[in-house]
Amino acid sequence: RTPFCRGADGRAVLRSSVREFLASEAMWALGVPTTRALSLILSHTDSTRRPWYSARATQITVDDPRLAMVPVEQRAQVVAQLRARGAGRDPDVMIEEPCAITTRVAPSFLRVGHLDLFARRLQGLSGAREEERKLREEEHRKMVEHALLREYPDVSPEGALSERAAGLLAEAGERFG
Repeated sequence: RTPFCRGADGRAVLRSSVREFLASEAMWALGVPTTRALSLILSHTDSTRRPWYSARATQITVDDPRLAMVPVEQRAQVVAQLRARGAGRDPDVMIEEPCAITTRVAPSFLRVGHLDLFARRLQGLSGAREEERKLREEEHRKMVEHALLREYPDVSPEGALSERAAGLLAEAGERFG
């Protein structure tokens, strides 16, 4: 969780959503395997307040505490470089920005983290009721079987689930390696 997170609602400020859309399409055009941006939808109801820079935002100075680790004789040079780049200012106003959602598409949205999530849910059940443990085991089994069917159908199709899961792990290691 970061200060920029709004609770995983998928919304970002419009300028960030446009940047995400353009970057993902540029990556795809360059041949980088990535998800594709399908649409960018502006929210007409949600907005968020963000820190921003006005024309009067204070510039960094040589006595700024953030430069304490920089040798005194080099601080003026650092400040000059930051000012030349337009950097070194702190946001001094709050602005209201519209939110947007970038919709992405991919051949599959199955991620390693999905399997990890269900495995972790099993690990935390040491004192749980039997029904709860069985339910979590069944959910994990279904996720592993789905991953095998969807992504690795040729991994030991006739083998036991534990054998197939080990094959999935080995194949995924090769694919990601």
